[in-house]
Amino acid sequence: GRQRGVRMWLLGSLLFYLLFFHALANLPLRWRPDNVEIIKRFWMQPAAVECIFTGFGLASVSRLLPLALPYLGRALPVHLSGGKEGGYGASVLPVLVGAVLCGWARANWAHMDQSDNYVVSQFAVQILDLLPKSALFLTMTDLVTNSLRYTQVCHHYRQDVYVADQNLMSAEWFVDGQMRNFPGVAFPAHIYWPSRPDGFNMRMMVDNNFGKFRVMTFAGTKDKSFEDAGWKQIPYGYAEEFVRPMDLNNLGPWQCNDSMWAETVPMHLPPTPPYVNLSLTKYPEGTWEYKALDEYFIAVNRYGIYAFNLQ
Repeated sequence: GRQRGVRMWLLGSLLFYLLFFHALANLPLRWRPDNVEIIKRFWMQPAAVECIFTGFGLASVSRLLPLALPYLGRALPVHLSGGKEGGYGASVLPVLVGAVLCGWARANWAHMDQSDNYVVSQFAVQILDLLPKSALFLTMTDLVTNSLRYTQVCHHYRQDVYVADQNLMSAEWFVDGQMRNFPGVAFPAHIYWPSRPDGFNMRMMVDNNFGKFRVMTFAGTKDKSFEDAGWKQIPYGYAEEFVRPMDLNNLGPWQCNDSMWAETVPMHLPPTPPYVNLSLTKYPEGTWEYKALDEYFIAVNRYGIYAFNLQ
């Protein structure tokens, strides 16, 4: 009775997760393999429950196996049959399970072996290498924010760059709780939320920090208010930098004309990454490795589009 209660509790928790988590998850899945992969990352916890039920099932098989193969159970000596007649299943099942696991591991080893996978690490280093000294980098996406912060904190690499995630800046706790980790950075208000009375927009963020930092973004911005103030963005490595068009009658900091940008392209155009020949069979669309390679092509393509639009 107790075991049955535990099993029912585990089954109930698994069904609760499957129904409510996927009902509340707001990512569109159709034609979006990247979002499907994101959802899959939350399946590890329910997979643990499924493994427990697999154990229950194997225990039941060990009891039923002698009934399916009675002549083998009776033919084995007592000391090989688990200590009693008919205990054949208890002796054979571990061998059977071990064989299945070994076969499964062999079949999936090449696909699951990540011992030489340094794609995300190399991606983060390449982004940081192309950023100017003491830049303020306003990022979006988990891949960029997390890989950069890990590289900075754990490897003590390019800690002069301030990495602030725009989505986190939209959280109630971020500015008050994290401001001390961004010395010199001016957060104009309590939260990055343009429509709130106590919020600020991107124009305010750039206006309050230009001249102190070179302000960069990754994956764009959550609002376009900066365009009304004459700011524009130009490709710079994997990022885009805020600049103002050159005004010869009112020269000031952060002004840039197209010829000045074109001359500096060799300094910050992303080089070919070491993972450019990434196996798309092992790392299909939706994996972090695929996304890292995709970001390289997006960055290079951004240079081309901007160059075609030069006056």
